[in-house]
Order: sequence, then C-alpha cells, then structure tokens
Amino acid sequence: MKKHFEFGAGGVIGDVGLALEQKEALKLHIGERIPESDKRRFLDAASIAVDRANKSQIYHGNDAKSVKQLENFSKAAHAMVSAIDGLRATDYGKDQDPFQYLGIYFDECLYITDPAIKPPVKWRRYKPKLEDILDQLQEDLKHLESVADYTASKIPVSRGSRPGVRKSKEVAQEVIGAYQETFGCLPAITRGSWFANFMAELGKVLELDIGDRVLSDAKKSIS
Repeated sequence: MKKHFEFGAGGVIGDVGLALEQKEALKLHIGERIPESDKRRFLDAASIAVDRANKSQIYHGNDAKSVKQLENFSKAAHAMVSAIDGLRATDYGKDQDPFQYLGIYFDECLYITDPAIKPPVKWRRYKPKLEDILDQLQEDLKHLESVADYTASKIPVSRGSRPGVRKSKEVAQEVIGAYQETFGCLPAITRGSWFANFMAELGKVLELDIGDRVLSDAKKSIS
C-alpha cells in the first residue's frame, strides 16, 4: 500500500487525507452490515479527519517554547488594545490629550506633500480617519489575541507524551468525530469491534499505534 504520510523528528508530513487506494483497503475493515453509501460517507469523513489532525498540531523540538511565544504574542496584542483605549481617555484635564496630538501628526502625514513619516500608499489614497484606523486595529488585535490563545491551548506540552502518541490520540479523536457525524452516535471501541479494527489498520497506514488505550482516551475526551 502506498504511504500517504511519513514521520520524522518534526512530526507528520505528507499529502492531504487518505489516498483512494487507502480508502478502498480500509473499507474492508468496516462492518459488513453497514450500507455501501454509509461506508463511503464515513471514509470521506475519516479522510478529512486525518487531514485535520495532521494540520491541527505542529510538533517542534520544544512545544513549551512555542506555547510561550504564543502567550507572549497574546499579551502584547492585549496590551496594544489597552494602549489604544488609553489614547482615547478623557481624564487629561486641561492638558491636550495624546489622541489629539496623534491626530494632528497623523493628518499631517496624509495631507502635506512631503511628510516626515511616509504613510502607507492606501492611506494617502483614501485618507482614512484616525478613529477608524484605531477601531479596526483594536478589532483585529482582539481577534488575533483569541486565535493565539486558542492555538496555544491546542499544543500539548506534556514531557511524558511523545509526538507519536499525541498524534495517535489526535487522529483517533478526529476519526471518532467523523464516525459520530456519519452515524449519529459514538462508536463501540471494544476489542474486536469493527471500529477498533478499522482504527488499528488506519494506524498502520499512518505508521501510528492506535490501540485500545488510545481509543479509550480519545473517546473520553469527546464524550
């Protein structure tokens, strides 16, 4: 059988999902009583699940460092949002507030012929208002902060869990989800069930060990 994935120190690399010949071989391990149309739907969903598992977690030499960098980015984005709020504060008394100062030189960059600081071409063309720029920037930063936090939560940092073990569980979780999407319930994962046999064979295709323990942990995590 043609390999669709290869493994190295950095984790899984390879093509998208499962190849056609891999689907056909795996179909032999789906329960005999399952209608042909449902088998095909499940295999298509499983292929998407494998691809999603492949892309959802990136394994570097130091996962903890990646998480730390994402956390730092999230904090910086949050700090920038707060800084923009600070510019708009109205408690500066008789002093001219920093937002007004910034607005003066922001407009200068847009409207004078040879500004000391050249703005982006699109700003010179469309002459945006400073308030609109800051509103959009805050919205973008808040979204990036949330995405960074979510990404950090998806990267496992347990020293006791090898990348191959983590990837096996990730694949199992995604394919269990594909089963639930296809059949409307969670699969039986007891030894000898067709789903357990299917996952064992899928593990061979992906060069992963997807056995009883991995399936049990994966099912518990999404039940």
